Amino acid sequence: MNQYIQYSLDSAYGTENVTKSRSSFLFGYPCTDANNCTNYEVNLQPAIYKIECWGSSGNNGNGAYTKGFIEIKKSTTIYLYIGRNNGRYNSVPPYAATSNGKISGGSTDIRLIDGDFYDFESLKSRIMVAASGGSSERLQSTKSHAGGLTAINSTSYKSSTEFGGDIAFILNGATQISPGNISYVASDYTSNPIPGHFGIAGYINETNDWGGVAGNGYYAGCSVNYLGASTGGSSFISGHPGCDAISNDSSSFDNITHTGQPVHYSNLSFFGTEMIDGLGQIPLPWIHRPFKNKEIFYNTSNTDYYETGHHGNGFVRISLFDEAIVLTCKIRNTFSNQNILSFLVFILIYSE
Repeated sequence: MNQYIQYSLDSAYGTENVTKSRSSFLFGYPCTDANNCTNYEVNLQPAIYKIECWGSSGNNGNGAYTKGFIEIKKSTTIYLYIGRNNGRYNSVPPYAATSNGKISGGSTDIRLIDGDFYDFESLKSRIMVAASGGSSERLQSTKSHAGGLTAINSTSYKSSTEFGGDIAFILNGATQISPGNISYVASDYTSNPIPGHFGIAGYINETNDWGGVAGNGYYAGCSVNYLGASTGGSSFISGHPGCDAISNDSSSFDNITHTGQPVHYSNLSFFGTEMIDGLGQIPLPWIHRPFKNKEIFYNTSNTDYYETGHHGNGFVRISLFDEAIVLTCKIRNTFSNQNILSFLVFILIYSE
């Protein structure tokens, strides 16, 4: 095992599903059970790492992708929670009384605190989240793709055979500070949309007849309890522009405050970040960058390397970089000696 990246999981629940390539480790969903699983515990030694997450898909929406580089300055343990396609793990708590209906995918995230995936303190410690796609049942509906900073809204129509016509309801997607919720419900429509939560898809225990369960994420989308489509969750990367980090003072699902800035309260922050929603071109998780063929790699229409949104179970990839050389560069305006722009250039040397 690599001296910088060491990992383990609870063998009572799962089996290691890890593929090593050069100095990268691709972590897949480790369990045969779609609803009950476990996380990976990963210890990182001081170095710079690239971390990528793929959220899983639901039956009506694709998963999202997140990426960032992070400098680990001391031995640090992180926990990888990997979502399952059309499964309840990292989506709906096991105590939710659901049977009928369509289950969404589970989000994929990196945490600093171990615990059940629905534990608040564990959810609060997330420093990267790739949202999952939502689901739909019977009614004709727009797609419930996972979001980036925000997830798109979904519209469900009263017809189960024709797309368009009378609208049954419209649901809002999740954002950086709120879960998906209700935008519009027709007065003669009986389905009850169920807003999501911080890191948990919307659920109820009064009935076991569900429609579409929402995609999960930093905040989850909005579910429905009978027929129709849900919305996707939102994604998060500590340090990514536009993200809104949770405050360390937040104490429960009912007492959450945000800081208005993107850096997690742990001060662990990523640079060189990228966030792609379920509608974007996402690199396939099992394809590593072919350095000698950049023209092919950067052609996002090439289906050998890219997919439109992520399909299937979630993944996490951790890649080691041995060194980071930081250069300070200055650009002088040739028309004025007073206008000087300084910036930093990071040169990352990939470990073979």
